[in-house]
Parts: sequence; structure tokens; C-alpha cells
Amino acid sequence: MCGNFLRDTPHPYCITPRACYSVTDMATDILTTRAVAARFGVAISTVTRWVADGHLQPFHKTPGLRGQFLFTADEVERFAKDRAA
Repeated sequence: MCGNFLRDTPHPYCITPRACYSVTDMATDILTTRAVAARFGVAISTVTRWVADGHLQPFHKTPGLRGQFLFTADEVERFAKDRAA
């Protein structure tokens, strides 16, 4: 369920309702697009392409045309294992 104040409707910028969280619900293991790019030693545009291709699933996109994606550490580790295989 969404972590926003209405509790039954997702935020307007959430990727999927199942992954919608408010800032107060976020754990400390949230990574930005830039942090994921640094983790893998690639450009930010590469991370964006991974998202577009469906290889990496963000749980949130910040508002705006150029809003950054936010990823859970678990998702990034899952992607790292898939990438290594």
C-alpha cells in the first residue's frame, strides 16, 4: 500500500503502486541513479538505459522530466548478481 497520507492512492510519480513509499517510509538503503552509476562504474545514462530496458527496477522516480530514479539496495544487489552471471 502507498505510504502517502491518503494510504489508498499512489503518489503521482510512483512507478508501481506496490512500490510507492513516502519519504518517511524510506529506509536508509535507498540509492540514487548517480549512486548506482558509481557502484557499477558506468555513466548515469547507462543506468537510465538499464531501467528503460527493464533490467533494473526503480521503486520511485522523483518529479520532473529529468527526475532521478531511486533504487532499493536489494534491487541493486539483485541486478549485480544477475549481471555477474
